[in-house]
Amino acid sequence: MQTIQKPNFNDFYGLEYNTINIFSPINTMVSGLVIGQLQYLQHKFEQEGVEEKDRIITIQIQSPGGEINAGLAIYDTIKHLEAKKTTIVTVALGMVASMAVILLVSGSLRKTTQHTTFLIHQPLIESIGGTTSDVLITAEQLKNLRKVLSTIIAKETKKEINKVIKDTERDYYLDANQAKEYGLIHEIIDE
Repeated sequence: MQTIQKPNFNDFYGLEYNTINIFSPINTMVSGLVIGQLQYLQHKFEQEGVEEKDRIITIQIQSPGGEINAGLAIYDTIKHLEAKKTTIVTVALGMVASMAVILLVSGSLRKTTQHTTFLIHQPLIESIGGTTSDVLITAEQLKNLRKVLSTIIAKETKKEINKVIKDTERDYYLDANQAKEYGLIHEIIDE
């Protein structure tokens, strides 16, 4: 059997336990790191002949959110691995906001600690500038991204998309119990 060289992800122990940590804002660099870790673990499962029922990756998330496209790249990778019969368990810790919520709901099993705070809202743009035409193009892109993100939340929580759009019109904070009722998570740890 071929020996797999573990890449250096500056991860002290997580990969040994099939765990990935997202404890920062989500950006292109974080996205690349997380996707690399996911691919490494999937490859390890396949090379070692791990049975489907034992292919479990845990992603612990404590993040204020971040770049939409970087987050969607992680989301799509998670969905690809789930299609390959790998179970993704997401665990919310501390504060999970914005794009981090999209990553949280990507898991087939979603958990949280009791004192985690959740925040969902419509996409934000830090700065906008340029010609009137460019501003209008950017506004249309934001509307499209809002629909994409609302559709993901609606699908994963089994909520009507209009409810999600209404709820995310402004900042919408939830505690662990409210997040469970909303469908963002399935289980509260130590409940």
